[in-house]
Amino acid sequence: MLRITVLTHGDCNFRCLYCYEKFENIAMSQDTMDNIVKFTEQKILEGNYKKLRASWFGGEPLLGYKVIVYLSSKFQELAAKYNLDYVSDITTNGYLLDKRKLTCLVEVCKCVFFQITIDGNLESHDKQRVLKNGKGSFERIYANLLKAKETLLKFDIVLRFNVSKENYKNVKDFMINERVPFKNDKRFSMLYRNVGDWGQGDRKEGYEIERLSKEITFQFSEEALSLGYQLIDPFWSVNNQFSCYAQNPNHFAFNVRGKIMACTVLLYDTRNIFGDVNIGILNQEKKTKVLDSNL
Repeated sequence: MLRITVLTHGDCNFRCLYCYEKFENIAMSQDTMDNIVKFTEQKILEGNYKKLRASWFGGEPLLGYKVIVYLSSKFQELAAKYNLDYVSDITTNGYLLDKRKLTCLVEVCKCVFFQITIDGNLESHDKQRVLKNGKGSFERIYANLLKAKETLLKFDIVLRFNVSKENYKNVKDFMINERVPFKNDKRFSMLYRNVGDWGQGDRKEGYEIERLSKEITFQFSEEALSLGYQLIDPFWSVNNQFSCYAQNPNHFAFNVRGKIMACTVLLYDTRNIFGDVNIGILNQEKKTKVLDSNL
């Protein structure tokens, strides 16, 4: 499988306290989009792939909604041309995911996997996941999720809980109360992850769960299963066994300026950048070193 990750916009409408990113209010240019399409087609020609997968990331990717719509169309054309299966996914805060956008993403863009973060109940979520203007975001995200549930669209939405030392007591409250409307809908599942310190961005100093409590996300996963909720993958979530996409030799990520990267977390580490799609440079030797290292 050839996997393409696109950071569709340089900014975000949130300023989450634990975020590792720095933001610039810049959109992806038409030239960069077209060069990503050309790069993707070249990689298809060089490989022996059966599937093409696009992942939409940011910033907040829905700020680059037009980029998603345009590239989705081009990627689907490539998939049809070379007889590949096509699918896409998105990591979004969900604030802009109204019914119209959701329908277009699922039915037109073939984006059927969504990861949306809800950090506990309204009180705890709005302390951690604040809008750019400092206001809370829970009610609108929750309303968008309820509207998604009312549709007959075929999608998978993962509700991700970023657990910090300031919200872990409130995450369980969501499991018992607000999560109930989604309990019997197999399109919704849960994922618990500790807030880590990636040493980047403009985050509030010390905003991560203490190492003493690092197993709490596993405890939440086990409790969710016992209550009849779905996890994204019970074995993976409880045992924390997974491989990183950055170690996949057939994965390429592009930032909003067209820089080619392996990892979407280490955005500001020059070792993570091994090419530029706009000037036709790909340093395969540097990419190989990235794959063989632990950045």
